[in-house]
Formats: sequence, C-alpha cells, structure tokens
Amino acid sequence: MGVLCALLFIVFAFTGDANWAAFFIPLVLTVSGLRIRRTATGILQQTPSARGPGAASGAFDAAQAAGTPTIELPMTPDGIAAVSRQLARSQKWMWWLVGGALVLFIGMGVVFGISGEGADDRRQMIAIFGGMGLASAAFIGAIVWFSTLGPMRRDLVSPTYFRTTGPVQLVYIRNGHMLRLADRAFMLRTRDGVKELRALGSGIVDHTPHAHVILAAWNAEGAQVFALKGYTPDRPPL
Repeated sequence: MGVLCALLFIVFAFTGDANWAAFFIPLVLTVSGLRIRRTATGILQQTPSARGPGAASGAFDAAQAAGTPTIELPMTPDGIAAVSRQLARSQKWMWWLVGGALVLFIGMGVVFGISGEGADDRRQMIAIFGGMGLASAAFIGAIVWFSTLGPMRRDLVSPTYFRTTGPVQLVYIRNGHMLRLADRAFMLRTRDGVKELRALGSGIVDHTPHAHVILAAWNAEGAQVFALKGYTPDRPPL
C-alpha cells in the first residue's frame, strides 16, 4: 500500500496536482509494512543472528526449541465465555466508530449546507457528506469485521486453542503490537496482557487460533502472569 500510494503521489506531483508533503503518508505505510514483514515470523524460525541477543537463551528456551513449541488443546467453556466477552466489547467499539463517522460527516454536511446560498446547495452538501459518512461507516465496519469480529466468531466454534512454549517478544508497530512466539507471530487485536507479555521474555502463552486472543500466560518458572478476565486456565506442565 505504501509503494502504490507513493507511485500515485509521484504521478500527481508531475501533473502539478499533489503536495510533496503528502509523501509522509506512503512513507509511514512503507516503514510499517517493512517492520511487519521483518517481525512476522516465529523467533525460532529465524537464523540465530537475526533473533537478537538473548531472544532464545537459557535452558528453558533451549529445551523447548528441541520439541514442538505449539500444541493444540480442547477449548474449554471458560475459553468460549472469555472470547464471547471480547467479541461483545469489539462489537461495541465498532458501533461507536461507525456511529461517530456518520455523525461527523452528516454534521459537516449540515454546517456547510447552512452556509450555502440556496436550498439546492444545502441539499447537495448534505447528500455529499451523508454519502461520505455512509462510505466511511461501511469501510470501518468491513475492516473491523474481517480483522477482528469474523476471526473471533470462528474462535467461538473452534474445538481447540493453542499453547505455545518458548521465547516471547512484543514488537510495537504503529499503535499496535506484534507478538512473536517460538514458531508463530501475529498482531494483537486488543491491549489485554500487553504489559505482562512485554516483560515475559520466555514462557507459555495460551491463545486462540483465529483472532489470537491471549487467554493466559506463564513465565519460565510456571508462575501465572496473566489470565483474561473471567478465564480460569489449567496450569500447564513444565
């Protein structure tokens, strides 16, 4: 997206219809995309030189690297209930965003319509900004559905969840976080557990297979450091 936006801005710039300051947008997209590509792999899937110092050090990580870092376990009623609460919260936020977009653009249409010279101008402004509001609301709803709500609904009918053991790394990427585990990496949909995962270093993380909801986490000594609200995890064997 960053490269395509940059090419479009270059074309517009040569026609005299673009502001060179607008290149900041594709620059941010490109840098974020490169950062995601660099971090979107499991820590143990990289070469030792690319893992960074201490990424997979210690007897705990070495032992886990020799086995299968991720296993599937049967989904529990507590897990389904926890994902349901996350789904309800995400739906609430989506409706707030959709409603906010509609109110913002319709309000702008009313303001510009009042300042218009005639009734036709007022109707035209309200129609234009109302259409922009509907398009923005649909765009926001589609993004939230495909990135969060849809995967969470799939988690509700999933018979299993994942438990990954090994090194843990949290990477900040443009108002979000990429969670890197031993053999997989994914963007976090919420901020639940971010503080605990950032300080973990290595341990055990329970997460859902589609929306990657973090259910619980333990450190390398087996002490629980995080559990999703209302979720009672089984203590993993070490």
